[in-house]
Amino acid sequence: MPIFSADIFPRYAETDQMGVIYHSNYFIWFEYARGMLFEHMGFRAEDISEGDVLYPVRRVDCEYIRPARYGRVVSVSVRIKRFTGVRIIYDYEVHEKETGELLARGSTEHAITNGKLEMINLKRMKPEEAQKYFEYMEACRLADAQDS
Repeated sequence: MPIFSADIFPRYAETDQMGVIYHSNYFIWFEYARGMLFEHMGFRAEDISEGDVLYPVRRVDCEYIRPARYGRVVSVSVRIKRFTGVRIIYDYEVHEKETGELLARGSTEHAITNGKLEMINLKRMKPEEAQKYFEYMEACRLADAQDS
């Protein structure tokens, strides 16, 4: 399974007064790529939004390396760095699509809860879904090992 990337066309409304993409938009791009990854992994949007399993954000991080600019398509790759059944950590890289230049890297950490925001173990509650996360995490680990 290849590492998933989502292409995004930066909009003018996402720029700041310096003509670059405003920093908070990267988190929106991370969320978009993560949502598209769910579909890539075989989940349906309805499955994720039913509310019996939620993924609230615990932590976010972004290192800005080079500015993204209006009109230059970016590619946001998303990897599962760690999945335990009760927590999941995603890593992201934002590259300018045309040049491949690395613009930013970041991560988000999510708890796995029920609709009442009580921690659950996805491995016990939905083992088929958990297996998909483990498989993608392993694919990411193998891809990163090949790149090293």
